Amino acid sequence: MKKSLIILFALVLILSVCFMSTSAFAWDGYLDKNGYFTTRGDAPIPTFGPPSTPAVQNYWNTRHTIEQYEALYKYLAATYPQTVKYYPIGHTWEERTIWCVEIASNGTSEGKTPLSVVGNIHGGEQESAESTAYIAWWLAAGYAAGNAAALDALDGYVWYIIPILNVDGYARSMYANTRQNMRPRGIGYDEYFDRDGDGKVGAMYVGSSATNPPFNGSLSAPQTARYAADYPMNEIIDTNNNYLGREAFDTNNTGRFGSDTKASGIDMNRTFDYFWTLNRPANASSRADGYVALGASTWGSNMNSRTAGPGPASEPEIAAIQNFYTFTPPRALITGHTGSQDVFYPWCYTSARAADYTFMSATATAMRNAIQNTVRTVRPSNTNFGVNQSYNDYPTSAEMIDWTYGRLGTHSYTIEVWASGAWRSPATYTYPARWVYLGPVTDTTPNYGTRTYEHVWIYTSASNAGVGEAPIDQYILCEGIKDGALAMCHSEPRFTPHPGAPGWMKADWE
Repeated sequence: MKKSLIILFALVLILSVCFMSTSAFAWDGYLDKNGYFTTRGDAPIPTFGPPSTPAVQNYWNTRHTIEQYEALYKYLAATYPQTVKYYPIGHTWEERTIWCVEIASNGTSEGKTPLSVVGNIHGGEQESAESTAYIAWWLAAGYAAGNAAALDALDGYVWYIIPILNVDGYARSMYANTRQNMRPRGIGYDEYFDRDGDGKVGAMYVGSSATNPPFNGSLSAPQTARYAADYPMNEIIDTNNNYLGREAFDTNNTGRFGSDTKASGIDMNRTFDYFWTLNRPANASSRADGYVALGASTWGSNMNSRTAGPGPASEPEIAAIQNFYTFTPPRALITGHTGSQDVFYPWCYTSARAADYTFMSATATAMRNAIQNTVRTVRPSNTNFGVNQSYNDYPTSAEMIDWTYGRLGTHSYTIEVWASGAWRSPATYTYPARWVYLGPVTDTTPNYGTRTYEHVWIYTSASNAGVGEAPIDQYILCEGIKDGALAMCHSEPRFTPHPGAPGWMKADWE
């Protein structure tokens, strides 16, 4: 009998290990502190290999923190010192470092064609940072491994790769999605605080016990009727559903946690020194007078608008990248974004065609084809990438690619690297909405005194649960964007430094 039990136990253990291994390969195998699936982990940096290699997939299917990115830069420079160096080009409002990874054969950029890739100007568009960092890893590791495509990409070229420009926004977007940078403007006083330590910011509700979350029988939505009848009315601000606010502090003394979180309201991709706030204000009356609405308002306090900073290149992140490119102008450049699947080129501010329209349009098409061909090798049902002049997507001004092209003469492209749903088809992972019991929460403010809520539950919606997580098969995305970057590289002549900046300090109409 004992022998049978031992054999049964061994079989159960083996099956459990197999199941865990299968899950680990399919979903990277990471769980947060509450036992929910997450793509955040510490898979080791892989040596060079094709995307089908498990080690490559395990690393590039992970959402990386700022610290993990910096560890990657350090690793590349230490492992491939003959081709890689990294250095700061500036700092953010919160004193984080903006890093550039420079990759060149024989350790020199002299006489070579300069190319650049920049990711994550918008904090929550983290797939752009991942795919940009992937390009740096692929070039360095591939060159050392003798990969023919990597050797070709560094033969006569030098790459300046900046995976994260909006470092503050990226760090914040690991727990609460944000587009803006983190200039301290005195707009918003409450700050997020991850009370349950799961790396996400959810909503807090009052329940009546540790076993009964305040919901209506479905995890999809909290109930709309009052639940905790055992709490005094004056202790619960929202008497409809016991909503206390977000995981945050009540710093602004309103009685609601996280009702007014800190914000800058600045879209850094409307803040470059090229036609800054052109045709403003973009409101209904000005449009009636014939002005064009270019997708951003002037400097103000409206957090719902895509707002330019207080002046051209007002933000330290934008000043840093403009200064770097002024002294190290690339011949061609990619800036990565998310939200659609497209390749764009200047102009953003006008429907008029740029002087290099034919060249950039053809190159953008080649980039699109390379991306699409790579992605469809694994995901045949993936939707088409588009190619267009950026203005035709929607008009803006003071965007990065208009500045680099208009001021420096750099052939400039935006790649919208990822759109929710399209990259995930047919494989999907839907993060479930969830309730987590927190326990008592005490807060003291001048207006409300000390308030203690004994049974606080945190509700994380499906969309919030996915904040700071990588899409399924992110490694395919990274490989495709890398091939798009190689197509841009091949459009430029080898061993041809930037000729100068003929457009510097000039508008195209001067």
